[in-house]
Amino acid sequence: MQLELATELPLTDPQPHPLAGVALRVLAEWSGDDSVLVEHLNTKLLSVVHLSYAGRQELANHPTVEFTGTYEDFALWHEIVWLRGGVRPED
Repeated sequence: MQLELATELPLTDPQPHPLAGVALRVLAEWSGDDSVLVEHLNTKLLSVVHLSYAGRQELANHPTVEFTGTYEDFALWHEIVWLRGGVRPED
């Protein structure tokens, strides 16, 4: 998975991808989905990146970054987006 991410990010066009050049480590991948959870090695932020596996130059901002934030932010994002289907918990 680390190799696919490293191969996919440089194929963006016309601007460099927001994560291009950022030292990343793949922590997890979603089964049945092309999303991966990566850690930014220099800042310890997390990002969720949706890979396309196109293997060719892509449109700007693809692969898409669905989330970037702290571990705490990710826990809340994951609960809202993945576990609750986008429904925020009651206040």
